Amino acid sequence: MARFRLLGPVRYRTAAGWSGVRAAQPRAVLALLLVEAGRTVSVDRLVDELWGDRPPRTARNTVQGYVMRLRRAVGGPLLTRERGYELVIGDDDLDSAVFERLTAGSRTRAAPEALAEVERALTLWDGPALADVPPTPTVTAEAARLEQRRLAALEHRCRLQLRLGQHAEIVHDLASLVAEHPLREELRAGLMLALYRSGRRADALASYRQCHELMTAELGIEPGPDLRELHRAILADDPGLRSAEGAAAAAVPAQLPAAVPGFTGRRDHLRRLDSLLGAPGAEPGAVAVVAVTGPPGVGKTALVTHWAHRVRDRFPDGQLHLDLRGYASDPPGRPIDALTQFLIALGTPADQVPTDVDAAARLYRSRLAGRRVLVVLDNANHPDQVRPLLPGDPGCVVLVTSRDQLTGLVARDGALGHRLGVLAADEARTLLEGLLGPARDAEARHLDRLAELCGGLPLALRIAAANLTGNPHRPITAYLDRLAEDRLAHLAVDGDPQTTVRAAFDLSYAALTPAARRLFRLLGLVPGPDIDAGAAAALAGAPPARAGPLLDELCRAHLIEEYRAGRLRLHDLLRDYAEDRCRQQDPAPRRAAAQRRLYDYYLAGADAAARLLYPDKLRLPVPVAAGAGPVPDDPAAALAWLDRERPNLFAVLRAAAASGPAAVGWSLADTLRGYLDIRLRFADWQTATELGYACAVADDVPAARAAARLSLAALHWKVGRYRDALATYAEASELCDRAGWPDGAAAATGNLGLVHQELGYLERAADCYVRALRMIEHTGWRPGRANGLGNLAEIYRRMGRLGEAVTAIREAIAIYRSIGSRGGEAGGLVTLARVRCDLGGHRLALLLAGRAAALARGIGDQRHELEALHTLATVHRSGGGHAEAARLHGQALELARAADSRYPQAQALTGLALAADGLADPERAAGYARDALRVARQADSVVLECEALAAAAVIQLGQRRPERALGYAAQALRGFQRTGQRVAEAQTHRLLERILRELGLDRQAEAHHTRAVRLTSSGSG
Repeated sequence: MARFRLLGPVRYRTAAGWSGVRAAQPRAVLALLLVEAGRTVSVDRLVDELWGDRPPRTARNTVQGYVMRLRRAVGGPLLTRERGYELVIGDDDLDSAVFERLTAGSRTRAAPEALAEVERALTLWDGPALADVPPTPTVTAEAARLEQRRLAALEHRCRLQLRLGQHAEIVHDLASLVAEHPLREELRAGLMLALYRSGRRADALASYRQCHELMTAELGIEPGPDLRELHRAILADDPGLRSAEGAAAAAVPAQLPAAVPGFTGRRDHLRRLDSLLGAPGAEPGAVAVVAVTGPPGVGKTALVTHWAHRVRDRFPDGQLHLDLRGYASDPPGRPIDALTQFLIALGTPADQVPTDVDAAARLYRSRLAGRRVLVVLDNANHPDQVRPLLPGDPGCVVLVTSRDQLTGLVARDGALGHRLGVLAADEARTLLEGLLGPARDAEARHLDRLAELCGGLPLALRIAAANLTGNPHRPITAYLDRLAEDRLAHLAVDGDPQTTVRAAFDLSYAALTPAARRLFRLLGLVPGPDIDAGAAAALAGAPPARAGPLLDELCRAHLIEEYRAGRLRLHDLLRDYAEDRCRQQDPAPRRAAAQRRLYDYYLAGADAAARLLYPDKLRLPVPVAAGAGPVPDDPAAALAWLDRERPNLFAVLRAAAASGPAAVGWSLADTLRGYLDIRLRFADWQTATELGYACAVADDVPAARAAARLSLAALHWKVGRYRDALATYAEASELCDRAGWPDGAAAATGNLGLVHQELGYLERAADCYVRALRMIEHTGWRPGRANGLGNLAEIYRRMGRLGEAVTAIREAIAIYRSIGSRGGEAGGLVTLARVRCDLGGHRLALLLAGRAAALARGIGDQRHELEALHTLATVHRSGGGHAEAARLHGQALELARAADSRYPQAQALTGLALAADGLADPERAAGYARDALRVARQADSVVLECEALAAAAVIQLGQRRPERALGYAAQALRGFQRTGQRVAEAQTHRLLERILRELGLDRQAEAHHTRAVRLTSSGSG
């Protein structure tokens, strides 16, 4: 029983009975909270509703006071939320909610029960909704909405009473309602029909004349076609109008086809269709129309037929069904033929069926008025086939199936679009199990593969099951082998040419325009999983403005699917079908030209993205014409394009490696190297290097072979395979010399230095960098000079030659900025931040590292972002910010683990160990140190191992274990000395000084202090 009333004056119920809120504004607050029951209403909104744009200064306090008074009156359901208030009530606590539930439920019942339900709903009204509430925007809108619901309920009651023959009994009530709402045509039609059936034909005609005069005078329009048709029928004394029990009313068609055997799955789709029946909040007076669409063979008819049989008892006035043959080899069904069949099924004598479509549609709507009928329209190919068959009565539900999207039916007629896709893997297996029965239980392990080869398409699954059932002694594995060779050929039933997957696709293909057919065939050449409009245009050799409408046509026909915004794909079987059609109808030169246009589109797009994202990377020239692919606007757009198209780029790379052109393969692999580096996609990088090298060998291009080996060597270095990196860089250098590619040879020499640097051999690394810079002086390769100076600056920093490091890195940054390399600039800023930190400029170091992180993050450069995070954390830790350092090192570790890169993992773990030590968490610190040492040794890096040992020494010292600390620190010192890490060596001397003083060995401690000072002073210039 309701505790609150809105259908009349606002009231609430207490133990003493119903009460109202005496003051107007608190009453408005209660009304607003009831309208928004179950949702938080902010104080700001309440203020705005009550006072508009001129609230008093004390408005918020006043609202709070109103709520306190209301809470005392109504009790617990009125809750305070973060920014406002919420009234929490149950489904039966508000009369308007009960009213809407009852009226919705009445539409799913037979006429007598439905009438009782709607009568019960209307008794809840006690005057106009929210009658005593001061007008506010929400109150006014809700009162109008509820009034429309009330009128819809009154009209529904009128239809039910007419169906039950209560003509004379309702004339008085209908006349009062028409006087109150003279322009409401459904009430007027009810009154006219009640008068006519009560023997008052002249009064019925007079009521129409009154309506006609009123509408033409006030609105300048005539009554609607349904009302005009009723007037014509009354003038003609149509026998079908004489009583609700007339011939038309008596006919109850039951035209549904047989239920689908073995139907399985589709639970979510069935639930969505179930929601049509009595859906609360549905637009009153609207016919429920659902357009179930999808590709051929996906089971649209099966779903609709299965659901229709489930709910047929909810439509006591019958079920109409018609195959509109929109995709048959015969001409599609005409609306007039469909109307004729339906009118005859509804009891209209054949000689009384109009031959004009509009007249027949009006009579059809009249025959369905006040009735609850399910209409199933199968295989429609255009909205114009469907529109004349839509009832006018909201008691009816219409289901339409189509291979076309029927967008016009959704846009103009309010249909609900419902796309049906293939079966999920578990649903496909269940369907096969049901169709094959227990005879195939021993081979059940093969059913998943069978479902996969059928692509989850119900038609294909049923054909496969029929073939296996018809050949009970053929093993499933034998049939799987045949499907793997040619799915389309073997997804067919012998002796029935129409029961094949190919035949189903043929009908949709035949309905396309010639240009759309050609594009569909060419889509069978696409090697990747999807495509966008630009790539489709390149494939077709047409401008995007021409290709776009063709893609729309294919989408409407469900031959391709826009599964994500701007991304299109074909079902596997449709791809096979398109490829087969292309092979049959398009000559080999035309296919090759289309494929090369597509490959050039992707290669040109990757090249344009590379020029924006990593202009400092050495690359070979790309052999495509300018403008062949997309042109990103900025680095962020370039990175987004590469991320989005990565599966397609690799599909092109594999296709080129398998069947050419080889130049596309090695060019694409070389172009993608920088992208895979900054995104830390090392597994993909491995694949690209292998395929690129194979293409270079096949094409016999020495420079391409050298570039592929440079890429592989860089990958070895990045993932910590240092021995492989050294050998591969040596091979790459030799190949560059043979190819006459001096910049490539300089890159190989310089990058060899990077490997020596990470192994800890600083003198060797510096020698490589200097030699590379000398080689670059002869070629003028500015990005190479920037890279060499940046690498040399890091070596100078580690050697303690900080002044020289600053000079070198400043020049490198200037070059990166001049060529627009944001990634290079980020890396340079990281190095400069480290130098400034070593010089004691912590604040400047934080600014520089923060700028580097922002630059790297802005272009998605995860490699440089990792370096910047590590540097930021190190600077914070050196200044005592251990918590922030731990947070940043944690971010870096997560990123490094995702990339499976050991070097940054070891750095992050060492940093986490020191940060945990600073936060007085010795157990966690020791665990991080152990992990850091293990990963460093896996990375085969002396420097990383020494850094982890030094961290372990710091932690042991903090735990008052100076003897253990001494052992770790001594090992670290030997490694730093052997590799020339002067800064790290000085820091380790200071650590040993502390340890030895803790042990009481002051003389030895003083010696380490002296060495630390000497090292620091010699490198500070």
